[in-house]
Formats: sequence, C-alpha cells, structure tokens
Amino acid sequence: MSSIKSVAVIGLGPAGAISLDALAQEKAFDTIRAFERRDRAGGCWIEDPEDNIQQLPDLKKIAERSPDETLPIPAHIPATLPHNTQYRFSDTTVYPTLETNIDAEAMAFSQEPFPQTRTSANIEKHGEDSPFRHWKVVERYIQDLVNRRGGTCIQESSKQ
Repeated sequence: MSSIKSVAVIGLGPAGAISLDALAQEKAFDTIRAFERRDRAGGCWIEDPEDNIQQLPDLKKIAERSPDETLPIPAHIPATLPHNTQYRFSDTTVYPTLETNIDAEAMAFSQEPFPQTRTSANIEKHGEDSPFRHWKVVERYIQDLVNRRGGTCIQESSKQ
C-alpha cells in the first residue's frame, strides 16, 4: 500500500479532469487538490470572455518556451487568488459555431461516452447521426467529469 496520501492535479482540461475523476474513484487519497487558472474546467474548450482581445504572440518567446510572463507564487498554499487578467498565450480560440472535426467516439474517454447532443446546424450539415459535437458539449463533458462526484474531491482551486 502506498504511503502517499495527498495528490495534486494541475489544470482541468480534458486530461486533468479525467485524472481527477480517476483519482477520486481510487479512494486511496486523503486529499486531492485541483489547481486551475481559469474559472472552470474545460481547458482549450472554454470560451474567452467577451472583452478578450486576441493578441499576436511573441514568436521569439514561444520559441524560448516562455510565451507568458511568470505569475507570483502564493505565499501560502492552499490559496484562492483573485482572477488574473494578464494575457495568456494559451487562451482559447473557440468561436460560437465551432464543432469538433473528429468523431466524438474518438474524443471520448473509454468509460465516458460523449453525449448525443447535436446542434441543428450540425444535423443540417452532417445528418442526424453526425459524429461531431459543438464545443459547448465538449466543455460540459469535461466539467461534468470534475463535478459528477459533487466536487468533493476538489479541496482548493488556485486561479492564476
């Protein structure tokens, strides 16, 4: 039996969300903490705020693997910080009509099928059995992985 009783998940995009869910199912940890810089789970499937202005990235900084300015480390952890408004290179570029371009079955986790929800535009373009999903369906799918156990496995969220 492992002596590790605490674990952290950094980021609640698709990989972080399924990791958090899998860790919670194990019931082997006293504490599971999730650290997410945005206001909810979803990763690149979260829409930017309406007032967000996309900026051209600094290609030199990207090549140097440092596209974003460093954020301060909290003096005490766990901590819930005010939302940071610093522009982040990785902010999403979803747009209102974005649909996935690969089959939902391929995007799903093996034990977590995607909802059958389709938009009317999707059905009109690809038919009733369209394998594609609107980005909001993907976002909800990821958030549901985090929330389905009542969020009890999340001790703190550090928004940075």
